[in-house]
Amino acid sequence: MSNRLILNGVDAYQEWHSKDPTKLTTIKTRLPDTVYQLGRAEMIAYRSGKWHDGNKTDDWEHHFDSRPFIYHEDGEGRSKSVSSMIRKSNPSDFDDVDNPKNLPVLVDLGKCIELTFTVSGGEVHKITLGRSFPKMCCTTDKKTLVILHKDGPIFIKGGQMRITERGIVK
Repeated sequence: MSNRLILNGVDAYQEWHSKDPTKLTTIKTRLPDTVYQLGRAEMIAYRSGKWHDGNKTDDWEHHFDSRPFIYHEDGEGRSKSVSSMIRKSNPSDFDDVDNPKNLPVLVDLGKCIELTFTVSGGEVHKITLGRSFPKMCCTTDKKTLVILHKDGPIFIKGGQMRITERGIVK
């Protein structure tokens, strides 16, 4: 991973949390080469320590105005390369976890509690993520949310969604 990506990740963390990170960590997780569109994100509920010192957290709920797409490896919709979503040039790089320069940089934002999305027929799906809430991260360009779920990562990208100092916007 490049120093530029690490610095961009630190900047994104500082912007989101209004504080410096206390550590940089490597997370071993499997990222698929391709994911498939499930529908449009409607709402995400999450727990974050943003704007707090120490271990205090708040629960937040964000309703998406621009309805970005939600992707997972078990979908049936339009396909998208994971490497294109997290700014990597070669999807096979993700398999080489022993070579740190090939790892993507994700920024820890908190824990995902619940996700609601609408499929093409208008049916609403709600995913409640249980007691072990998975990590919710963003890419260093702050345009993609990544939920590190035990059944494979969930990606939220598109519309005008951005990660800012105010939180998730649009």
